[in-house]
Amino acid sequence: MGRGDLLGNLALFLPFGYLGMVAWRRPRRPLRFALLVGSAAIYGAALQVVQLYLPSRDPALRDVMPNVLGAAIGALAGGTPLFDVRRLGERKGIRAAPWVLIAFWLGYRLVPFVPSIDLQEWKDSVKPLSDWSPFPWVGVVHDVAAWLAVACLWAAAGGTIP
Repeated sequence: MGRGDLLGNLALFLPFGYLGMVAWRRPRRPLRFALLVGSAAIYGAALQVVQLYLPSRDPALRDVMPNVLGAAIGALAGGTPLFDVRRLGERKGIRAAPWVLIAFWLGYRLVPFVPSIDLQEWKDSVKPLSDWSPFPWVGVVHDVAAWLAVACLWAAAGGTIP
């Protein structure tokens, strides 16, 4: 397993552990942590079993441990008051959860964060501009729905929409 695979498997389950700790109010923290880590192990193993039936994927049980570790790190972060989005901005009346969701969405849209210097990738990214295929209605509907969700989050965070 390379460093990229290790970091990818860790990052894949960080939100699982974090959001599980933040959203799940009961039981107490130690039991909640144990349940989240156990369910991450089961979920990670189930993903590897499903990948047995996908020819484009390479299943490996060694990926389960970084998944569990990522969930545990996320759960530890979600269990500390410093990283609890429900408490961010409490004193000033700021709603932080919509801002966090907007930041996650922007991160998803901007991945991989590093521009490529591969000339073939540049050519491949420009090809759709000269392609006269039918209009991609499904993609347009998807993007419109995503932007409407961001606009609703913006309004919920207290921002104004012109």
